[in-house]
Amino acid sequence: MNNLNTTALTTTAPIIIENINIRQDSQGRFCLNDLHKAAGGHQKHRPKYWLENQQTKDLIAVISKGGIPPFSTTQPIKVTLGASGGTFVIRKLVYVYTAWISPEFHSKVYDILDAHVTGQLTLNQPTLPNFTNPSEAARAWANEYDGRLVAEQKVTALEPKAAFAEEYLEADHNVALRYAAQELGLPPNIFNEKLRADKVLYTIDSRKNMPYQYYLEKGYFVVKTRVHARTGRAHLQTLVTPKGLYWLNKKYSHLKGLI
Repeated sequence: MNNLNTTALTTTAPIIIENINIRQDSQGRFCLNDLHKAAGGHQKHRPKYWLENQQTKDLIAVISKGGIPPFSTTQPIKVTLGASGGTFVIRKLVYVYTAWISPEFHSKVYDILDAHVTGQLTLNQPTLPNFTNPSEAARAWANEYDGRLVAEQKVTALEPKAAFAEEYLEADHNVALRYAAQELGLPPNIFNEKLRADKVLYTIDSRKNMPYQYYLEKGYFVVKTRVHARTGRAHLQTLVTPKGLYWLNKKYSHLKGLI
């Protein structure tokens, strides 16, 4: 008996493609609607048009023969309704759908999923300096310190007024959540709790303080892969964009000085 779930991939961390969180269902199938958004959301690339293609229908029929008995958990595709619904497919069909969109998008998605399969989140990771070289290590730490100092100076200068909006929205600089908390004068843990309570961020298992899809699409946050300088381990970090800082400043300015 061929269990189709062997072709599925259930990840322990969010799969982020072009700042879009690619959702998975309980069987590890991937949401085509999210992939469509990540590809640019063009009308001609909607999943329904790909599913109406006869070759797609034939391929799904061939794959479905392995799903015996024909329960929903053994099928290569499942459609769910509701606000958080969508069309979910196994990884093999993800590759076919993305290749139908474009070779470039297919290559990008393939590399990202392959990185998750092998457990090596190598995509978009910065190259680590050679810490055995004293001069290179000193330069790396100096650059990190300078970058942190610049970020702190930018956040300290923020003020809830029009001049702040016009100046800071033009800056191309993302900051960590703790800097946004400092700008509001709130302890970072209380600030993060407030964002989770307001359904701006969520935490599930290892997914800590991740932004909901709506706020990613608004451009208030980005999610980046970081590598710890000492351990070399990769992790995902939520960063606030300049647009997001302005929005947070307006939304939560009433909390300043209350805590």
